[in-house]
Amino acid sequence: MRVTIWFCTVLLAAVLGLLGYVACLCNWITDYRTGYYETHELEAGLESGFIVLYTYLGVRFGLRHINMRL
Repeated sequence: MRVTIWFCTVLLAAVLGLLGYVACLCNWITDYRTGYYETHELEAGLESGFIVLYTYLGVRFGLRHINMRL
């Protein structure tokens, strides 16, 4: 029972993290297309840096901890 609750909690956290990442990425694309970043360079740098860092950490985690042998 405890393992099931722990697994569901981790799965929920992963799904919420993915949804937050996708929302941030969609916001970045919208801001880029509308030209918002032309006048807000600091926000552009911070958001772009966050997306790149999060993507790097996700790929690094996947390569180290997910074994996908066929």
